[in-house]
Amino acid sequence: MAQWRWRGSTITGQSGLTLAASVAGPIGSGQLDVTVNDGSGKTGNQFTILALDKPRAQTQPPPMISVVDHNPGTLFGSDGVSGVSLLASRKKAGLLVIVHGIYAKVQQATPDDPCADWMIRLAQSIESKMASAPNGPPNVLLYDWQKSADPSNDRGTDQYEKPSSIC
Repeated sequence: MAQWRWRGSTITGQSGLTLAASVAGPIGSGQLDVTVNDGSGKTGNQFTILALDKPRAQTQPPPMISVVDHNPGTLFGSDGVSGVSLLASRKKAGLLVIVHGIYAKVQQATPDDPCADWMIRLAQSIESKMASAPNGPPNVLLYDWQKSADPSNDRGTDQYEKPSSIC
């Protein structure tokens, strides 16, 4: 015998091992769980999270989500200089976006930091190594979020030790 529950409430009329019910409720996610009793006192429980959504009407605009980013990043091509250009010939191979970590940025190598171009070298290495793959190399983009990647921009002072070069 099974007992089915949706968002904590028992689904009446359902005691079999398969659920054939119309579950309705407000849009959003909820937990659907079942407790099974084998008749000799042994029980088991399993649950899953389900998302309820309603189909959008033809005249209904898509939902809008407003996100404010005070320091938006910039996308570059794999050379770290050019703007975004996706090649149709690479569509089947996919899209790879390389993102740096804290205190980093997309930049060319400099005499002071010969490894500063690590993102560019990584992108070009991926393109080169995957050139002979069945679908060819993927489109590769570099995402630079330098202004947000430096904690001192938010606090007005640098409280953290900057990492040394990765070379």
